[in-house]
Amino acid sequence: MTRRKWSVLIISSMVFASLILFCALPFIRWNLKDLTLRQKQQELANTLQVKIDSYNDPSGFPIGYFESVLKPGMTYVEVHKIVQGYTQVLNCVGNDKGVSKSDVIEVYFYFSTDDASAIKFDIWYEQGKFSYFKGYDSDAGGLVMNTKGAIAVGFCTYGLAGRIKMNVDR
Repeated sequence: MTRRKWSVLIISSMVFASLILFCALPFIRWNLKDLTLRQKQQELANTLQVKIDSYNDPSGFPIGYFESVLKPGMTYVEVHKIVQGYTQVLNCVGNDKGVSKSDVIEVYFYFSTDDASAIKFDIWYEQGKFSYFKGYDSDAGGLVMNTKGAIAVGFCTYGLAGRIKMNVDR
């Protein structure tokens, strides 16, 4: 082959390889993100000394685990001993849309503080006792937050409930 044909072949091959790489990057990025999440979930499972596959929807771990071990009537302290490994937690007091002023909702974020990519769940307390657990479906989108808190609650702050003095008479 002549030198010109080699040059054309090399340039064509490089353009073709670049196109393939350009098209594959989103797929590669998505798989790496998913792999990282699974690794973080496995590390948490090891810390909690549980097996991910023992609970509903392993892709949403730790939601199934906490849902199975939290029992109505538990105090803040009892719940906080169990719920570990979160990235961020908000505590919100009721004062809006049918939520009592004495109700407290903790919103837990796992593996990210980004609302769209974190695994999230709520723990609801009535009069200082655990009453309700709500996991979020990752396909349903995130919480709708604004500067005054979350939908259906009056006010949210960072941190665990029961550890700071909160003014519920807003």
